[in-house]
Amino acid sequence: CDKCQQSKPPAPTPAPLQPFPIGRPWERVSIDILEIPMSRHGNKYLLVLQDSFTKWLEALPMKDQTATTVARKLTAVFFRFGIPETLHSDQGATFESETLRLLLNNLGIKKTRTTPYHPQSDGLVERANRTLLQLFRTYMVKDADWEDHLPLMLYVYRTA
Repeated sequence: CDKCQQSKPPAPTPAPLQPFPIGRPWERVSIDILEIPMSRHGNKYLLVLQDSFTKWLEALPMKDQTATTVARKLTAVFFRFGIPETLHSDQGATFESETLRLLLNNLGIKKTRTTPYHPQSDGLVERANRTLLQLFRTYMVKDADWEDHLPLMLYVYRTA
């Protein structure tokens, strides 16, 4: 009724989106772990990294998602492309581990994180994950072959 509508408190206004000004490649890199069916090579996770400036995507197969494995993979990427200023992730246990904290401190990388249970605040890499999964569904014959097709999937993503 009209009376009820008028007496209800106003709905809270959502906070405005906060821009993240990025001025150069590899200034801010977002990361996530994507779980997929086990490959013939025994890998069942992808460490997905995306540069916020260029949108360049890297995806690295992993057998497990331990902090040590992730730190090793990140080190390989950083030594290949350069050390980012900021690394952004969700609040998964792997990304909040002491091992990763020490690595990032030693390399001088600032760590930022998403709001808990709100993956939209890391939309760039979350969208990349969805696109990668769609590419796998489109181009693969068998689930176990995904690792063999990963270079093609990354090429398609990067050139589309």
